[in-house]
Amino acid sequence: MRQWVALAAALGLAACGGGSDFSVKVKGDASAVKQNLAKAGGGSSLTGVAPATMTSDANSLLFKIAAAPGYDPAEIKFEFLQEGEQTKVDVTVDVPEVSMGLNEYLSESKVEGELRKNLNSWARDYNKSGSMASTGEIALTMSLVGVAAQQVNIDNVHFASDWSVGEAREVDYDNWAGAGEDDSGWASDASYDDGGWSD
Repeated sequence: MRQWVALAAALGLAACGGGSDFSVKVKGDASAVKQNLAKAGGGSSLTGVAPATMTSDANSLLFKIAAAPGYDPAEIKFEFLQEGEQTKVDVTVDVPEVSMGLNEYLSESKVEGELRKNLNSWARDYNKSGSMASTGEIALTMSLVGVAAQQVNIDNVHFASDWSVGEAREVDYDNWAGAGEDDSGWASDASYDDGGWSD
């Protein structure tokens, strides 16, 4: 439980610019890549957290994550572009500046950083195993953004028995600890950068 509290204490603030925030490339057809990444929107694995909703058009997936009353939802968009035998996935992240405590706000740049790690790992997996690549870590990050954006009481959050992509998950939250531990979580004090998910 202490790890959840540290995680929630660590998410923060950042502005969204124009265009994508980062990209990854994988071998394969754009439609197959899109279909695989759509699994990340299978629903939250965390009870007490509203799941991301997903909409799709020909070349993109848009995930919306509900936020606390008075805030716009967080949005994570994947755009797919076929480049020869590879697919480029452009990722755009927009999260609201949801308060996470005294002088702490949800950080878009830190959410982007976590998703970048998740997608780079997914891309390596996809290049090896194609459609069998797991989107579990991406889905987990979206769920955790929901925890912060929805200002969910950490004591009411528990893993559901079934993960959204049909696999049991064990996650090492020691690496996501926030204020009060190693200051590498998702939130931080607005007056300094603690390495968390907030600014």
